[in-house]
Amino acid sequence: MVEKSKEYISCLANDKVGICVISLVLDRRHLKSDNKYPIALRFTIDRKRLYYSLGEKYTEKEFDAICRAKNTGRRTSTKNERETNFERKVQLERTFKSYVDIVQDLDKTAKLSLAMIMTRLTGKNEEDSFLQIWDDIVRNRSVGTADSYATAKKSFIKYVGVISGFNVSKTLIEKWIKGMENDGFTKTTIGIYLRACRVVWNECTQRGFLSGKEYPFGKDKTLITIPTGSTRKKEYLNVAQMTELYQVFINKQYPESWQKVYREKVHFSLGLFLLQYLCNGFNLADAARLRYNDYYFFSGKKAFQFMRYKTKDRSENNSEVVIPIIEPLKNILSEIAAPEEKGALVFPSILKGETDEMAIRKMIALENSNIQDRMKKLVVFLGWEIFPSSTWCRHSFATNLTHAGVPINYISESMGHSHNESVTARYIDIFPHEQQVSYNNRLLDISSDDRSDLTEILKSLSPAELNSILDAVRHKNSLSRL
Repeated sequence: MVEKSKEYISCLANDKVGICVISLVLDRRHLKSDNKYPIALRFTIDRKRLYYSLGEKYTEKEFDAICRAKNTGRRTSTKNERETNFERKVQLERTFKSYVDIVQDLDKTAKLSLAMIMTRLTGKNEEDSFLQIWDDIVRNRSVGTADSYATAKKSFIKYVGVISGFNVSKTLIEKWIKGMENDGFTKTTIGIYLRACRVVWNECTQRGFLSGKEYPFGKDKTLITIPTGSTRKKEYLNVAQMTELYQVFINKQYPESWQKVYREKVHFSLGLFLLQYLCNGFNLADAARLRYNDYYFFSGKKAFQFMRYKTKDRSENNSEVVIPIIEPLKNILSEIAAPEEKGALVFPSILKGETDEMAIRKMIALENSNIQDRMKKLVVFLGWEIFPSSTWCRHSFATNLTHAGVPINYISESMGHSHNESVTARYIDIFPHEQQVSYNNRLLDISSDDRSDLTEILKSLSPAELNSILDAVRHKNSLSRL
């Protein structure tokens, strides 16, 4: 009689995470020259399998002995084969549990796939990598931010080299930081670059390529703290300075030595600069996309409404901005805005008909550069020793209204800043148009003897403000009778 071959155990442990079955097995697909098989983790999703070798080899008999091993409870100076097999079994079970934890971590961030698991275990992926995802983010950013992210990536590669897959770690980033510090990079620049890297890391985690447990950034001493640069609180123009620029625009007080064509270009750039200030500090990306939409006509041409381009995909309801069209803003629009046409761009000359998103970003960046260059020449003519850029407009709006005593919640809402609020608040007009006009009129200091202007100003005041004026008048009259 022919003796039947013994059936050996080929699986030491099993578990399931979501749609993935995980097993610790003897990989019988690959018999080595010494009649041993590699031990591997087998991941199964939708009947498809992925094997990940743990680097050890056993014969079927050896692996079977490990699987069947039990604790003898003995304590001897020399270990027998059974005790050694049991210790190895415990070690393998611990290893298996650690990999189950990894898959559980992945399952929390994205739908599991064998490619995702392989990437997480090896750091390699045929289609994606940390640097490729960095490129994806660069392509989806506005021009200024995209350039900053691209420069950050170049710096990363310069100091740590081109990494494959997702072989990135806290140690690698610390090497990058050290290189930048040794070459004299400022804290501000290092902070900007690290914030770009953090965005890439977060995207990789969201896609399931990196584990949240390995997240390297934070305020804990064991983590990487991103340095903050110097404050930009001083980068603003006060009301008097903005008013001076407005008067230059209205009166077209430009040097006669400038050629007519250049004076016209400066006039347009100054108009856009003032416009960003008076339009609740919005940036040029929003100005370029601003349209004569339904809201503009429903409001009786008294207000613009738009969604902030920068935060439109990151905020449920707080990126909407309403801009009251005060008289100075109306004067600027009459000079540089396109004719009113429903659905049309207010400033089509910025984009010049471009519809491709990358081309649009380049046109906006070019216009920003033009504004900065022309404003620099203008303020030199005015005798100023500061050189404001478009970013100063947003700081100036917030700072000047704060100094004027305007409620911070109005400033925040006007700038489209995100804040927590109930669903009900979406349907409440917290700041009616008249109040918005009253607040935004504080952005410039323009006196007028025109009674019609005075009437408009009085109409814009709140009941409390009107009562305050009446009390002052009564007090003055009572003093005159004494």
